[in-house]
Amino acid sequence: MKAGEISLRHSVPFKLDQLIPFIKEGTIEVAEGLFIVRSAYRKTNLEPPIKMLDEIKQLAEQENMTMSQWVEQGINQALN
Repeated sequence: MKAGEISLRHSVPFKLDQLIPFIKEGTIEVAEGLFIVRSAYRKTNLEPPIKMLDEIKQLAEQENMTMSQWVEQGINQALN
């Protein structure tokens, strides 16, 4: 689910609490006729050297991950 807002012109065919078990990070709320999804992520830019970027891409592909997922995994390992 992408972060953002959408106007609720009609009633939603489910209750908000039905979505809560499926939310890993971030929040969902309904306020003033808007369905609002807030991400737990903030966009960050990394600018590694091209050679390193190519290596990250290859390693991520070997693990069937996106480059962002691979970098996030590495940062989590370094922090824990």
